[in-house]
Amino acid sequence: MAQFHSNPPVPAGNSGGSSPFDQIMLLDHNGEERWSARDLQQLMGYERWERFDEVITRAQQTISASGLDPLDHFRGTAKVIPGGRWGKQQVADYRLTRRAGHPKRAKATVQELEAMRQTLAQWLGAA
Repeated sequence: MAQFHSNPPVPAGNSGGSSPFDQIMLLDHNGEERWSARDLQQLMGYERWERFDEVITRAQQTISASGLDPLDHFRGTAKVIPGGRWGKQQVADYRLTRRAGHPKRAKATVQELEAMRQTLAQWLGAA
């Protein structure tokens, strides 16, 4: 189950970028860039949360297979949206890092580090 945090992120709003992704970027309590999965869902054309949640699960698995901790890039949270019995309801959400949106880059980075480690080991062994 996702870990939920009640601290709302600070909206970055118009971060100066022209991308729609820049327009929905949030800043966490450390000033680091994050994106709401619910906001990305709409921007990426997913009508149903369940479908987008499946995409997030696969991205978490890719990050984990890369040797990185998915919790560093997919932080569980909740979001209040219109609807429900009293006009508002709380739904599951994630705060995603830039790396969460590009899990293949994370994998390539790990592969590059492994190649550098092997090269260094060869150099040290030859010395």
